[in-house]
Amino acid sequence: MRMRSAGLAGLMALALAACVPEQPPAVAAAPARAMTDAERAQAYPIGAAADYWRPATIIGSFSAMDRIFTARPIAAAPRPLPLRATPPGPPLAVSFTHAGRNWTLDSYLEGTATTAFLALRRDGTVLVERYLHQRRPEDRLTSWSMAKTVTAILVGLALADGRIASLDDPAGRYVPGLAGSAYAEVPIRHLLTMASGVGFNETYDAPGTDIARLALASFQGQGRGGVASVNWITARAAEPGTRFNYASADTQVLGLVLAAATGQSVAAMTEARIWQPMGAEAAASWLIDAAGQEATFCCMNVTLRDFGRLGLLMANQGRALDGRQVLPADWVRVMGERLAPGAPGGGYGYQTWVGNDPNYAVFRGVHGQWIIVDRGSGIVIVRTAALAQSSSPEDAALTAAMARALIARATGGS
Repeated sequence: MRMRSAGLAGLMALALAACVPEQPPAVAAAPARAMTDAERAQAYPIGAAADYWRPATIIGSFSAMDRIFTARPIAAAPRPLPLRATPPGPPLAVSFTHAGRNWTLDSYLEGTATTAFLALRRDGTVLVERYLHQRRPEDRLTSWSMAKTVTAILVGLALADGRIASLDDPAGRYVPGLAGSAYAEVPIRHLLTMASGVGFNETYDAPGTDIARLALASFQGQGRGGVASVNWITARAAEPGTRFNYASADTQVLGLVLAAATGQSVAAMTEARIWQPMGAEAAASWLIDAAGQEATFCCMNVTLRDFGRLGLLMANQGRALDGRQVLPADWVRVMGERLAPGAPGGGYGYQTWVGNDPNYAVFRGVHGQWIIVDRGSGIVIVRTAALAQSSSPEDAALTAAMARALIARATGGS
């Protein structure tokens, strides 16, 4: 997978402060007892817009992004669909070797910046559920670029409804304000696969890049928002559909297309078409810009268990835990196919990473956010984190090794 393209927070800091973030301190093990609210606020303070990303505030901030920035709510289901309790008996024992070291699931969780972890069977049985660094089940944890995969789900629903007539339609058909930009004539299909051909610099941890400008213009509220957050992009690097180039602006344009095509906000559509039908147990939120447009390239805020329910939709061909068909099964399947030309790692589908194992469909975000769906076994793994660096190939490789070992153990392998 392309490490520099996994998310945003480090570069946001540079866009705001034009400086290189300080190095993170060692991550301390979580205290044995639960803290009071006052103790937690002191130990894990929530930052402001100018410093939420710093090591001293990153853990607290990543559970409070919709308090730092403006967000649109997404209501829980009136009748949530419960997950199944962990079976009685000893906990799932996971051990593996990586980079010459022996690991267990506990040493992985406690030795990384993991803030919450969940593993589920296809039927919603909880295999593992852990909260670290005083995170709680009710905390809304930031998604970063995992929201891109949700955006693709919504595109599939709009297509099934006839609101989007064809994936071959250019984005400008739905968003006339893109006229004159590099996006006006890009087909929706190539936005989905990050093959727009638009010249966009997604380099993180460097000031003045295109992604820094997009971040400022969108959820950080420093601009008019809406189409103005992307219509300044005029450079073209390739013909649409010929080259993979991870560009968060591609997903932001998809969000603009969704809002225009459906006549409703992206958050409202998420609530009506995903959140409530899948039986979400908690409210979520999506950060918005000054025009009220969701930052669809990032910025959902979701509880751990509801992240798990999103993964279960993918594991169950679009069905909720009560068997209801929430998403078109064909769309769920094609999202995780290798569609993007020249994508790294296992490949890239519709705003979805594909694992080197062909069964894996992966939601992925900066600073260690993962939903890994093994479509063969139906195992879903959710990991949220607060890595201080914007990308870490070492952490990604370790997480992949952990996931392989957990899935093998949960399915009777060694």
